[in-house]
Amino acid sequence: MAGSGYIRFVTGDDAGIAAVDSEGLLRGALGDLRLHVFDSAGRLVYRAGGAGGSIGVTVSADQTSSDGSLRIAVTLTNIGDATIRLSRAVFESFEGGESATIQGDMSAWARYKMGFNTGAASGAAPLSVPDRRFFLRGVPYGLLPASVRNMLYYDGTEFSKVPGRFESEWFSALHDLQNKRGILFGFCGVGRHFSRVRVDFPAGTASLTAFLDDSELAPGASRELDPIIIVYGSDLNRLLADYAAAVAAQNGARVNPAAIWCSWYSGFYDRVRVTDIRENMRRLSGIESPVRFIQLDDGYQAMIGDWLNTNSRFPEGVEALACEIRQAGFEPGIWTAPFSVSPEGRVYAEHPDWVVRDRRGRPVKAGFIMGRFGPRPYYGLDTTIPEVRAHVTGIYESLRRMGWRLFKIDFLTSAMVEGIRRDGSRTRAEAYRMGMQAVRDGVGDDGLILTGIGPFLANTGIVDIQRLSPDTCFGSPAWMTFEQKLTGDRMTPGVRNQTSTCIGRTFTNDILWSGDPDAIVGPGLAPNEAVYLKTVALMTGSTLTIGHDFTRGPFDFSGYDPLVDARGPAQVLDMGQVEFPRHLIRAATVDSKPVKFYAILNQSDSAVSVPVRDEIFQERFISVDDYWNGTAVDMRPGASFQIGPRSARLFVIRMASGMDAGE
Repeated sequence: MAGSGYIRFVTGDDAGIAAVDSEGLLRGALGDLRLHVFDSAGRLVYRAGGAGGSIGVTVSADQTSSDGSLRIAVTLTNIGDATIRLSRAVFESFEGGESATIQGDMSAWARYKMGFNTGAASGAAPLSVPDRRFFLRGVPYGLLPASVRNMLYYDGTEFSKVPGRFESEWFSALHDLQNKRGILFGFCGVGRHFSRVRVDFPAGTASLTAFLDDSELAPGASRELDPIIIVYGSDLNRLLADYAAAVAAQNGARVNPAAIWCSWYSGFYDRVRVTDIRENMRRLSGIESPVRFIQLDDGYQAMIGDWLNTNSRFPEGVEALACEIRQAGFEPGIWTAPFSVSPEGRVYAEHPDWVVRDRRGRPVKAGFIMGRFGPRPYYGLDTTIPEVRAHVTGIYESLRRMGWRLFKIDFLTSAMVEGIRRDGSRTRAEAYRMGMQAVRDGVGDDGLILTGIGPFLANTGIVDIQRLSPDTCFGSPAWMTFEQKLTGDRMTPGVRNQTSTCIGRTFTNDILWSGDPDAIVGPGLAPNEAVYLKTVALMTGSTLTIGHDFTRGPFDFSGYDPLVDARGPAQVLDMGQVEFPRHLIRAATVDSKPVKFYAILNQSDSAVSVPVRDEIFQERFISVDDYWNGTAVDMRPGASFQIGPRSARLFVIRMASGMDAGE
């Protein structure tokens, strides 16, 4: 092996740009990666160190950090006489170069996997856990309907059954659990192209790919790639937080939490009526709760894409409802899918040239929105068209004038679906960001944007609140559905899927955005599962979403306030050591005194005895209580706690101040 944590980027005839772990503790390397650029026909138009080619490359590096961390900027220039359609630029292993290697057993290594979409499973797991565990059993990815793939994944995604062969969108991380040292690698920009990293330790290869989507590059024109980042560190939580901070610095970040009641998860789904909103709002007005926003979800609109006109269940329209919500003392929030239009709707009928089309000129089926009576298909708007962006901006300007302030925008992958767009020089990521910026332009700087389905990291700098996970439920709440138990499905709605991905993405909370762990729902779950859900949701994000029909009974908000007020990501103390973590900790205040909330989780179907983590005793504390039942707890080194199946215990640890510690 060339060196601890060694990775070298070869971009020309010179020695390339190399990084190594300054501590010398990382028992692995990603090896030598050489830059190749391909056109839409699969031809090589640039090869580092090779002669000829119609692409020139400029590279600069920032390697000022003392720990060996590195950032690289790459610019591609068309030095030929004809326009080129660029397919991808990839740094990849090559024959004769140093291989990607690790020392020791795979179970002694952790890797992080970022899923592409909001609903795609994400998190850290031992390297011995195959990628297939982040998908489902028995169904090849390619057999999923195109509309499902369009909503959840980026092209060419693979879920290998081979341990040590994995991929991750935008970035990944490896952590040597034995030597407590890790490396994070990938792209820290999110707006110029979509990106993927892939490592295959059995084959000794690695790659970092920028997808350029057959975008046109005219003679003499240049295209910058999103910056590449390499970071070394001793703690996997810290590596991920450092990455989030780098993405925030590169792309900007908006962090504005909210406490929301949502009609969808309150059981009304797409059959919601204005009377449902009124009755729940009236009951919420009469109780103490953290809820500040009343959010109308899917079901009010005349048609997908026709957001300003309502159906018969909302006869007075949405402007009148926004006024009612404000008069009741709440802030109005509304759901839309800005880039989706129904094949039967007014927008498509009047502007059939506005949608993304395939190479045969047919509208691309971008996806579907589930409803009580089945799926509702939609096409995707071409956001490279100026008139489309003006249309999108105009929708939100109108809604703002009506009084709406919180905007939940959903099914956003419509804007980046594969197909032919009017501006051929744009990548799908750029088309997506253009559409998202059109939404922000209409919402204004003081409006809040909350996202649903969409490419996860690509929302940085535009949204205020980012959903962290799949939906809590669709229909009756369930820990796992029958289909999930049968196939191991990690992407569809359900409490197991939702909470595990929230844990995997909590590192972004209050750094890239306010994290929304999706809804804490009312009746429907077993008591143990309900405790698990609220514990993980309140620990991993700073936005609160409630799904409960208050006409059917009360909702217990006791204990919520200190957790809703807490800021920053939870620390996952056993991150990467197990497939489903059991230990979360988060700093907060209770009665103006510093505390730490410590959650012990059990996702399994059997009761388990879980030892307290040693990290709990690194700082002095005064007392420990079981937070949900208020009883005192004797927590000492070596102690274990019995945790029931699919349940959690949350402890509040009162920290010692200088005076309490006798200093």
